[in-house]
Amino acid sequence: MDNIIIDAKNKKYESIEGEFFPISWGVYLHHKYETWKYDAYHEKNIFCFGRGVLPIIGGNRLIFSFRSPLWDGFHFSAMGGAGYVFKNTGLKNVAIIGRCEDPSLLIIDGEGENLKIEFMEIEKSYLNEYKNIYDLNQYILEKFKEKNYRAFIVGPASLNTDMGAILSHTVKNGKFMEGSEDWAARGGVGSVLYRAHNILGVVYYGGKGS
Repeated sequence: MDNIIIDAKNKKYESIEGEFFPISWGVYLHHKYETWKYDAYHEKNIFCFGRGVLPIIGGNRLIFSFRSPLWDGFHFSAMGGAGYVFKNTGLKNVAIIGRCEDPSLLIIDGEGENLKIEFMEIEKSYLNEYKNIYDLNQYILEKFKEKNYRAFIVGPASLNTDMGAILSHTVKNGKFMEGSEDWAARGGVGSVLYRAHNILGVVYYGGKGS
């Protein structure tokens, strides 16, 4: 199982057969779901991401694709480093459609024989005080530091503007590695993840290493 689509509303996922690169994955799904028919913050603005496959240093980048609220068209943004842990889930590409009822974190667990998808709800009162992306980063670390995990999360600007970015930080031995912050910040990528799907971030880990 290389490619999945997660329905954030029903909290289920389905496998999609085929060989896709991250951007061709996004193009295929945005065409299939005709996302140009909807507002950029509609739940059908499918949010896609996958890892690059070039066998070079920096080749395992995490690449996001979505319909941008800034450009009103298909857009992509890449992030260095975050693909190395993502491959441990056994996945190559993921897409999110639908909207969570409450603000949530999406958890992708590839440790067992079967992939698990869970949603962790975040109290709405937390969002009222959400001023610093590093606070959410620390919150996730405290929850998952026993795992060999990585996460990407939206910043506070994603909640109310079209210019929200996404942060990811390398974790080693339960601590953040200083100087290892990676960003995807083009096209309002964080704004789409949160405002279209009510997802504050994605946490992923596993033991596949493929």
